[in-house]
Amino acid sequence: MPDLRLALCLVALLAAAPAKADMFPGDHLNGQPVVNTWKALRDFRIVKQQLDYSCGAASMATILNEFYGMSVTEEDVLTRMGATDRSSFQQLADVAPAYGVRAGGLMLSFDDLKQLKIPAIAYVQYRGEDHFTVIRGIRRDGVVHVADPSWGNRQLTAHQFRRMWEAPDTDGMPRGRILLLIPQDMSLAQIDETFFTQPQGWSLSLRAIPLSR
Repeated sequence: MPDLRLALCLVALLAAAPAKADMFPGDHLNGQPVVNTWKALRDFRIVKQQLDYSCGAASMATILNEFYGMSVTEEDVLTRMGATDRSSFQQLADVAPAYGVRAGGLMLSFDDLKQLKIPAIAYVQYRGEDHFTVIRGIRRDGVVHVADPSWGNRQLTAHQFRRMWEAPDTDGMPRGRILLLIPQDMSLAQIDETFFTQPQGWSLSLRAIPLSR
């Protein structure tokens, strides 16, 4: 897997990108506030998975759409992968160039994860099931905001997230796996930095999160 320092150098290039406004929908129309349901807020800016095995494709589409300003569907990613079962990081990385991005997998510690500056696809296990989710923010105290294709927007404590994400590495130390998506041409990227922000509050904290929609 690529060296962490290389990945951090790549994501540092994003610091100069212009940001768009409004992380959550709240625009006013004719002076009247838009009222959003809990479900709309839960699923806001997430491509939800439509199949039991499509969490990887939906996670990739979420980052491409919401952070890089593209218009990609879960179905399109699945078609390009030729997937009929759960995908792997390698399968996602193989189709990434079709969208003008390159993918790099990393295995890293939770302390290193807290240096993340852009969204990433994380491999987790929940109740014995393999799953992909999108990390869209992480706080210094370890609180992680995930934009999950099945669960929606959730904020997890460090303990909750690490329990699903970490596994013993070859040296016995606990580490987890992520996949970063980096534009091949930074000058063409339409980066929306509001998609990756530090978690705020606990209104969407983890309760029971089934793997089905």
